Amino acid sequence: MLQLPAPQAPKDASQLLRISEALARAPGVERRWLLRPEIESLISAAQRYGLLAASRREAHARIEQRYEAQVFDIAPDVQDHLRSALGTVVASLGSAVATSREFVARRHEVLNTICDLRDTIDLWRREVDVVTEALGLPRVRDLDGIKRLLQVGELCRCRDRPDRSWLVVTHLDRVLETVRRLKADHDAWSSKRRAIFREFETSFLDLDLEEFSRRYTDRYQSSIRWLRPGFYRLRRAARRHHRGRKHVPDLLHFLQEGRDVQRLEKKLGEEAPEVAALLSECYRGYETDFPRVAAAAETAKELISLVGSPVPDSVSAVACLGGALAPDLSARFDRIRASVSRWEQGLVNMSTLLSGTVLPTSRLPLGQTDLDEVRNWAEELRDPLTRLVQLLDGVVANLRLGLNRTAEEVLSDLDQVARLRALELDLMQAGAKLRDDFGTHFRGLDTDWEAIVSALEWVRELRALLSDQQVPTPIQDVAAQGGATAPNVQPLRQTLRQFQESFEQLGHKFTGAASGEAASQQSELSSFTAPVLDAASLQDEPLTRVTSCVAVLKERLDELRDWIDFRALADDFMAEGLDAFYRALLRRPELLRIA
Repeated sequence: MLQLPAPQAPKDASQLLRISEALARAPGVERRWLLRPEIESLISAAQRYGLLAASRREAHARIEQRYEAQVFDIAPDVQDHLRSALGTVVASLGSAVATSREFVARRHEVLNTICDLRDTIDLWRREVDVVTEALGLPRVRDLDGIKRLLQVGELCRCRDRPDRSWLVVTHLDRVLETVRRLKADHDAWSSKRRAIFREFETSFLDLDLEEFSRRYTDRYQSSIRWLRPGFYRLRRAARRHHRGRKHVPDLLHFLQEGRDVQRLEKKLGEEAPEVAALLSECYRGYETDFPRVAAAAETAKELISLVGSPVPDSVSAVACLGGALAPDLSARFDRIRASVSRWEQGLVNMSTLLSGTVLPTSRLPLGQTDLDEVRNWAEELRDPLTRLVQLLDGVVANLRLGLNRTAEEVLSDLDQVARLRALELDLMQAGAKLRDDFGTHFRGLDTDWEAIVSALEWVRELRALLSDQQVPTPIQDVAAQGGATAPNVQPLRQTLRQFQESFEQLGHKFTGAASGEAASQQSELSSFTAPVLDAASLQDEPLTRVTSCVAVLKERLDELRDWIDFRALADDFMAEGLDAFYRALLRRPELLRIA
């Protein structure tokens, strides 16, 4: 049935059984695999493509974890365009564009901020030039300068205005020192007066408190003061000005506090002419509002810091006492401030992207770069940034809900998609050869390479069982159609089992030796414990010879009695002390052979 040679020996039958069992496991293979000699190269190729397919599945799974299936429909050139646009934008905005998820999430805000910058700078130019010319200030060239100009505008509209004379640095230093000192004295004077007036009338300060406190300290500190009439007179004089006209437990304290107030009033009075000349209209004696005077002095200090010294007259005229910004200038300041605020709010929203940006042309931050250069930078950046945002839109739209990726990660994902496409293209281009090698088992991208490797290894096993001889057509048919069409091996397996059992039973007839002490001394008999024929195992002989031998043995069964008698002689020889002679006979088996 399988067109194999008939078994000539039991071992041939065993081999036939192994071949039949292998056919029963036939996975259904290509006929060409059974005939082609390069089976090992086919296995190697299938294993290699299997690894590539596994790599493709893993990469495909990673992409599908992040993206919807439509990502595989993105045009292949998007990857190169995205890389080019990203490189251009990174060169202008910095590496945060590539590595920040914030950029991808807020890419449209960044684009709008850059696109609006041209119109914003044009507005700044128009308004700022008018303001600086009106105030007699140098032309502002950068955003930091605009911010300083806005500070000048705030100072020109503040409530606490300095005197013009304060806008001279040397004069202002004296003002600041004087205000600091006078404020401390006035604070102390005011604080002590309030504490005194909670207990005493204002007339208390009309007393000679310098003398009262000295006398009290010198004469009335000891316990014998109660024996001195002067103590009572002093106490009555103070009590007449007390609000409750009652005993004052800590009289000395109030006397000393009142003395300090009188001293401060004397000092402030002596300094008043000089202070009035220094502070001008801002000085109003004890009614001077020193916090506001100090604030006005700080205004003057900030103005000098912002515009330099001497301060232009146009600035002094609107920033100092009696001055005010013209409504037109005030409106322009408002428009500039609103525009800068919108720009800075954009920077706050994108702090990690734009606020620290250094322009590649100036090597300076945005705020310190000339506005014309910033405008040109924004113009050059607008097109590649627009392109980058559009490309990212096309890819990010396929991200699974809740996921966000950096631009670098998006580009890496597209690289993986490109590698998948290249692998799939290689498989498709190699399709003709792969179909020739693997026949119907090759199913393009859906090929089960593990099954192919398993089938090829089965072919290798079968060919090894056939000793690489030409595979008969019936075996080819079974191998191609699968194990279900293989012959039933059960009868052959049963026959071989019966043969083995019969042979073993026959062998047992030849086993055993003389019993007792003779058996331990006649190891030579062990060569007769298995059926042999001409010193060869009977089991390995051809079946025809085994049959012939068995037939001869059946004809000579009577001779077994002589053999049995001979075996029984062993005990007799040993009993007579002729065991050495017996062993010599055993060493000459030809003497014992049946003729």
